[in-house]
Amino acid sequence: MQANQLRKLAVGEDHPTVITFDMALYEKVVQLLDARPDLKQMVVPRLGELHVVMAALRALGASMENSGIDDAWMEADVYGPATTRQILKCTHYKRALHAHIYSYVALYEMAL
Repeated sequence: MQANQLRKLAVGEDHPTVITFDMALYEKVVQLLDARPDLKQMVVPRLGELHVVMAALRALGASMENSGIDDAWMEADVYGPATTRQILKCTHYKRALHAHIYSYVALYEMAL
């Protein structure tokens, strides 16, 4: 009850509260909101930025897998097989982000 009163005080009665979650909690909240339609007008769940970027990197990795660029990374001794898997699956965020940025820059420079 106190949370509802605090929400009304902070954002007003007509506005929903936007809450940012990590991936695991976001999935649970979406399931909860599907089960309880009365809560949908009070809460808007939002996925955190880190998890949005990680999902985008996983999608990019899935589209790049077996495209040849993963083999090029290994043949050029830029990344090993285990690291290449981490990059494509985005299990190592920083490494995946850098690999995709460096690959983009290299391909862009070759196109000029």
